[in-house]
Amino acid sequence: MTSANEAQKNVEIVQTLLANGHAGRWDIVTPLVTDNVVLHVPKGLPFGGDYRGIEGYKEIIGKIGAFFTDLKGGPREFATVGNKVVVMTTLSGRIAKNGRPISFPLTDVWELKDGKVTEI
Repeated sequence: MTSANEAQKNVEIVQTLLANGHAGRWDIVTPLVTDNVVLHVPKGLPFGGDYRGIEGYKEIIGKIGAFFTDLKGGPREFATVGNKVVVMTTLSGRIAKNGRPISFPLTDVWELKDGKVTEI
């Protein structure tokens, strides 16, 4: 069972990763994920699939950045369940290849163990 203090620390870790991953601050991100972290992206997306390790993390961030332009996130809500942090937001921007505007809700589930993200 995760204590309230551990749950808050997990939220802070996820917030740090969100603030620094898209900015390419890998010196901050890398120590907060396990060596074998797995990022599951829905297969229905053009860049869907499983991405493994910090190199996979970097790869999916790059693919998302290439697919969209002007991508912005709305306010984020966080919830904790055991060792998981659920992040809810809305993203909006444009599809890079055709300029079509897009807006959609996004929910991520981040799993942590011993202060590091193991799975998203």
